[in-house]
Amino acid sequence: MRTVGQFGATLDAAGVTLAFPLRHAGELVGLLCAAPRRPGEGWSEPDRRALAHLARHAGTVVHADRLTAALHRSLDELTRSRERLVTMQEQERRRIQRDLHDGLGPTLAAMRLHLEGCLDPGTAVPGWLRGELERIDELAGQAGSDVRRLVYGLHPPTLDHLGLVAALEQHVSQFGRDTGVATQFRGEPIGPTSAAVDITIFRVLQEALTNVAKHSGATSVEVTLRRVEARLCLRVDDNGTGLPAGTVDGTGLRGMRERAASIGGTLDLDDRPGGGTRLALTVPNSPET
Repeated sequence: MRTVGQFGATLDAAGVTLAFPLRHAGELVGLLCAAPRRPGEGWSEPDRRALAHLARHAGTVVHADRLTAALHRSLDELTRSRERLVTMQEQERRRIQRDLHDGLGPTLAAMRLHLEGCLDPGTAVPGWLRGELERIDELAGQAGSDVRRLVYGLHPPTLDHLGLVAALEQHVSQFGRDTGVATQFRGEPIGPTSAAVDITIFRVLQEALTNVAKHSGATSVEVTLRRVEARLCLRVDDNGTGLPAGTVDGTGLRGMRERAASIGGTLDLDDRPGGGTRLALTVPNSPET
């Protein structure tokens, strides 16, 4: 019997009477073990040759299988690393958002209150200075509006307050009210989601609806969100003019594809059966990240 060192006792206990090492490029990658059909039965020479021949080729197969398994593990880890990076970026955006909301925003509001006090009709202010103060007050108001836009742009508060499904539904409804496009949203319960998945899906929907309003000429749009096994699928269907011939990715579409790829997802844009355009985003859902 041919055995490999430390495996001998284990193989003997299992009734193995013939074993061949599986090698690839001289490296031991496994062991081909055979036990007789009946206790005490021997092996014929043709059986031995056939098993030896099988072992010579099986080493390559085992090595390839190991490489495939290692590749899958690497891809899974890459996806998790990407999600962790997106989550860390999102946490940093939230920190900046809080600083703007709790720091600069109130400061500008207080500045305007002081300016309005100085501009009170009962306050003796020279005419030239009143004009300057009114201009400063106007600029402070514009800066406050910019801060509010930045706060919302850094991280949509509705994601924290409502959760992903309700936040998407609210955004779709608001889009319909703002544009006059008939909207419909279908979102099924999807369970817990990671911050990276939430922000990716929300931002892709934002950009997709912006494109619908700017380019499609659509009068209706339907948005669906559903779970398919361990993945989440967002679909945006409109009844617009469809994709022009020779369409190439613009900045917005490239940005959506990059967002999807950053967490191991895919994004497709195609003509919709019956007319219009269909955007489909599919992302893995890993709520633990």
